[in-house]
Amino acid sequence: MPSMTRQRQKLRPRRPPEPARLSPLTALSLDTNTMWFTLNLVPLAAIVSLCWTATRYESTPTILRRSTKLFGQILFFMAVIMAVLAFLSRGL
Repeated sequence: MPSMTRQRQKLRPRRPPEPARLSPLTALSLDTNTMWFTLNLVPLAAIVSLCWTATRYESTPTILRRSTKLFGQILFFMAVIMAVLAFLSRGL
């Protein structure tokens, strides 16, 4: 009889292993990398908007006014995309 219980124990499905948990230091470093990546996008957006606008217009006030508007639009759309990606990856 004891051999039957051992066989039944072997056939029982095992629990899946628990998912790996990030240490607080690893989670902080991932968040810091995201922050630095985001901070680098701001000057990049400013440079792109200034260069794009400067190739279209010759007047300095017009370039500054239009590039400021384009800079705001670029940041807005990047924020929307980041929010959508954060929403989609919240369960991962």
